[in-house]
Amino acid sequence: MNRHAIQLISRGAINKIGNMLYDYGNSVWLASIGTIGQTVLGIYQISELVTSILVNPFGGVISDRFSRRKILMTTDLICGVLCLAISFIRDDNLMIAALIFANIVQAIAFAFSRTANKAIITEVVEKDEIVTYNARLELVLQVVGVSSPILSFIVLQFASLHMTLVLDAISFFIAFTLVAFLPKKETQE
Repeated sequence: MNRHAIQLISRGAINKIGNMLYDYGNSVWLASIGTIGQTVLGIYQISELVTSILVNPFGGVISDRFSRRKILMTTDLICGVLCLAISFIRDDNLMIAALIFANIVQAIAFAFSRTANKAIITEVVEKDEIVTYNARLELVLQVVGVSSPILSFIVLQFASLHMTLVLDAISFFIAFTLVAFLPKKETQE
C-alpha cells in the first residue's frame, strides 16, 4: 500500500479520535451544567441531526464538482480553528451557544468531508489495492472506535472541556496536514 493510502487511513483514525473526544467531552459537560443540562444536551444533539439531514444530500454533489483534497483541507481547517477559538471561552452561557454553533458547523463540514474522503480514495489508492485499503481502514476505525471512549474518559478525568477542545483542534490540524501532503489532482485543483 502506498504512502498516500496510509495518510488517508491515518487521517480517518485521527478524525475519529478527535470526533469522539469532542462529542464525549461536550456531552458530559453539557449534561453536568445543572437542571437545564439535559435540555441543552438534547438541543445540541438535535442540531447536529437536523443539520446533517438537510446538508448531507449536497455533500456528494459538491465533492464531485470540486477538488476533494481542497474540500478535506478546508473542512479540517475550519473545524480546527473553530474548536481552538471556542476553547478560550470561559462563560458557561456563551460556551453553550458556541458548542451548539460549532456542532452545526461541524455537521455541515462532515457532510462534505465524508463524501470527499470516500471519493478521494480512487485518486490516491491503486485500483488493485482498494479492497486491502478498505479492510485496513475498517480495522483501524474499529480499534479507534473501541478505544476512543476510554481515551475520552481519561482525558476528561485529568483535563477540562477546554483541553478536549484544544485536543480536537489539534486532531483537525493534523488531519489537514496529512491531506495537504496528498498529491494534487490536475483536473480538479
